Amino acid sequence: MATQPFEFPKYESQPVEVNASDDGQMSGEKLSDLLGRVSKTSSVEIEKLIGDFEGLRSKLQTDRERIQREIEEYDALSQQVIRLKTDRERIQREIEEYDALSPTWRGSAINEAKTVLNCVAVT
Repeated sequence: MATQPFEFPKYESQPVEVNASDDGQMSGEKLSDLLGRVSKTSSVEIEKLIGDFEGLRSKLQTDRERIQREIEEYDALSQQVIRLKTDRERIQREIEEYDALSPTWRGSAINEAKTVLNCVAVT
């Protein structure tokens, strides 16, 4: 019986025939048979629960590994963004320094730096 997480199977009891002797007591054989069936039913239900719990453990392990991978990927992307921002700020400062040293000079190096800066800003 497949169940969803935290949805426990309903216990379905088997009908039990109770034939009492004349004095209202069960015979030893019938009592033994009844206890055997109850024990077997309980064991089967316990085995099903164990299987369900093992399935949940496996799912939790898989989810934990997936979440760990996603955290590591997010961290790597965050580090790349920080490096790009740092590079962009450094390039911007260099452009401003060049502009301050010779405002009339617009050499190819400055234009290339501005192009790189614009490319970094787009990413």
